[in-house]
Amino acid sequence: MNERRANRDEDAWWRNGSTDLGDGHWSKPIVLDGEHVAFIVSHLKPDGVTMCWSTVFFKGDEKKRPIWTLVSMDPLTLSPSIRCSCGDHGFITNGKWARA
Repeated sequence: MNERRANRDEDAWWRNGSTDLGDGHWSKPIVLDGEHVAFIVSHLKPDGVTMCWSTVFFKGDEKKRPIWTLVSMDPLTLSPSIRCSCGDHGFITNGKWARA
């Protein structure tokens, strides 16, 4: 998990190509050689200034990183839940963020 200070340039970059999952969460696909391999999931911390993000992989080597199950691309549904190092925890189901 990572964090950064949000600013207008980063906000514009982030929102270009991202999907609003609701509840202050967004997802942005990572495409490698024309294939979706992961999503970046981002949210603002309670301070309203600092952003956290996680990379959620559903392709790759399970020995190197956790792998989520891509249940559906549209609407986006991943399993299991996603827990951020800041304590944020929830599920992406039917294209929406649901707190755990």
